[in-house]
Amino acid sequence: MRRAGTALARRARSEAELARSLAAVAPPEGRLASGWGTLRVQADLQRLEIVGDAARAGMAAAGQGERAAAERLLARRVPDGDLRRGASLLARRGFGEDVAEAVLHLDLE
Repeated sequence: MRRAGTALARRARSEAELARSLAAVAPPEGRLASGWGTLRVQADLQRLEIVGDAARAGMAAAGQGERAAAERLLARRVPDGDLRRGASLLARRGFGEDVAEAVLHLDLE
């Protein structure tokens, strides 16, 4: 957070510049690797009062790897493929309905 604040305090930066700057200290896949979805990332950003370019960069990075992160989480935590447990786990971890539908091969409409 300090590094992002310092980078943005010096001058305005694009999302790509900020992402490159932060990649060394906060890899974009950090939260996703821990098994958290974009809804959780968004809640964390709001809780920490991170807004603007930094928030948009964080959400973009989280969105890019969300499906793969959900698949890894299910493989680790729900190896038997139980749909109810899988859907519940994904919801608790902040993955959206669209991701749950995709990785669990459901039609929730």
